[in-house]
Amino acid sequence: MKSFRRMLLAAAVILAGSSVHAQEWGDLSGSFVLTEKAPTPKQLEITKDLECCGQYKEEVVDETIIVGESGGLSGVYIWLRPTSKQKVTVHPEIEKQFTENPAVIENLHCRFQPHTVALWAGKQKLIVKNSDPIPQVVKIDMLKNQPINVTMGIGDQVEQKFSVAERLPGKVTCGLHPWESGFLLASET
Repeated sequence: MKSFRRMLLAAAVILAGSSVHAQEWGDLSGSFVLTEKAPTPKQLEITKDLECCGQYKEEVVDETIIVGESGGLSGVYIWLRPTSKQKVTVHPEIEKQFTENPAVIENLHCRFQPHTVALWAGKQKLIVKNSDPIPQVVKIDMLKNQPINVTMGIGDQVEQKFSVAERLPGKVTCGLHPWESGFLLASET
């Protein structure tokens, strides 16, 4: 037992004395897969603008849990949160992609697409589009950032920046169509 402790102490001293540096950039990826039978999405009741939204009633479902054909979950937020003392460095090409390409929420077929969106707070702007042939009232409630509540005409688009990272996603809703919902996460990176 004594010799094991000495080996452990020697390994700790060697590791503590050496500095570890990242030599290259890396990617972290993964997926969440449902191993059971996926629940059937519940059909949502369309209560307004039936002449337009009624034609998309098959698409207007509860998107709380979205499961693909292979069981993969869609619309899941995953992020690593460094300690307050850690500075996360992002590869310059990745940062450029985010600053040049906005996050987009499109109101299409009487629903928000995609259902979940993430953007880089302070670096990436959000564009909300109304591609439906009817007006929409888009509301995005955030905790730290200014909320959005805007009436959008046919073909309108709104641009918004979120300067502060949020710990939780904000709810995206429509003031005219109560079944329309989604989520927006303004993250640090």
